[in-house]
Amino acid sequence: MSEDNQLILACYFINWITLGAVIFYSSKKKQTIIIHLSIQLGYSLLWWYDLKYNSSGGTALVSWFFWIISIGIHWFVCLIQLGVIVWNRAKQVK
Repeated sequence: MSEDNQLILACYFINWITLGAVIFYSSKKKQTIIIHLSIQLGYSLLWWYDLKYNSSGGTALVSWFFWIISIGIHWFVCLIQLGVIVWNRAKQVK
């Protein structure tokens, strides 16, 4: 496995840990799973296809970079959602 693939898998792993926390604290678990995994599947298939079949010249590096950026944006959104969920639960307890 190349270092590029290891970096993508590490990004997914970090994203899945955060996504697991979001699902654990979410009140609508099934809806949260479906929404986040369909979004992740969508951009993952797009960048994988682009990397696999449209990678002539320097476009492979661009596809790989934007794949990492997409995972990072998704992770950031999950982190914000986790913060909002925890914040709302803390306000309800008071």
